[in-house]
Amino acid sequence: MKKSVFIVLVVILISLSACGGGAGVNSDTSMESTPMPTPKPIVACPQEEVDVYIKEYGYIMEEWNDTYKIAQSTSRISLGSVIGDLQSIKREISRLDAPECAHYISDITSVAMESSIDALLSFLGQDGDSVVQRKLAGATTTWELVNSEFENFKNSPVDAYMAFNLTTEELEESLNQPVDFVLPENWVDSKIPKTDMVISHPRDWDVVFFGEDDNFILLKNDDGTLSIYGGYLEKSTDYTSDSGQLFAIQTYLETEDYDYYNERSANVEVFSQNKVYMVEYSVREDSGDDIETKILSYIFTPSGEQFFFECETTRDEFAQIDMLQIQEVFGSIRK
Repeated sequence: MKKSVFIVLVVILISLSACGGGAGVNSDTSMESTPMPTPKPIVACPQEEVDVYIKEYGYIMEEWNDTYKIAQSTSRISLGSVIGDLQSIKREISRLDAPECAHYISDITSVAMESSIDALLSFLGQDGDSVVQRKLAGATTTWELVNSEFENFKNSPVDAYMAFNLTTEELEESLNQPVDFVLPENWVDSKIPKTDMVISHPRDWDVVFFGEDDNFILLKNDDGTLSIYGGYLEKSTDYTSDSGQLFAIQTYLETEDYDYYNERSANVEVFSQNKVYMVEYSVREDSGDDIETKILSYIFTPSGEQFFFECETTRDEFAQIDMLQIQEVFGSIRK
């Protein structure tokens, strides 16, 4: 393992992060004014169009409910085709003709449908029970909002439109509420160097400390196919958006002088209480035939600590069990 390369990588990322700080904030708050809420625009809401929309919406929801009931009673191995049917119904909602005052109903319904589909995909992908249950709970809460709001809309379309102020982005964000990490059976805690925090892992994993003054921790699974190594970043990054944070990691990887590099995915996830930025990629560092699959991750805890971890596999690609364990390990970082 090229631990020296890893340490250089950390130093470069810290340097990169120093360029990402936001603009300074004026300390004189006496001149600040309270922003006024933006008035909601008046939109067209002809009753005849509303009536047609309500009728067509009802037909689509009947189809959704029937198909979702089938999904709930379908085995995991046969679930893929039913999920495809649900995705087709979701597209029907997005294409449904609607008066302007009803667009928000279609939007929040699409979010609710997507949340249900996402929960089923987690079940299909054999995600951990805690992940699936969290997504199902979020979907249930979203559907309660959609059903309540649709009733309001049917009773008084204009009043319902004017009163509803939740954006789809805010609704989507509410689906990712953090949950406390629960130590799985036969897992133990290891202290993260230079912090008062711990990271958890299966009891039979190897734990090694390395780097100058043993600043970094290496976790390796029992058969040696998965390695997770990294540590605490003393100098924080100040990117103002998720996309900015991911872009910094992607830019670093893309501009390294690798013999071969290919990005496989880039995502922002919430594992337990921690927000994790993950870029999975394939790389060949030197000339030859060996192409490795890796994950570069940046982890934020609720209390503001930041960590940098890299994952490697000796397999051709990360297995599902690897991804589940990576997610739980990253979610376990806590005081």
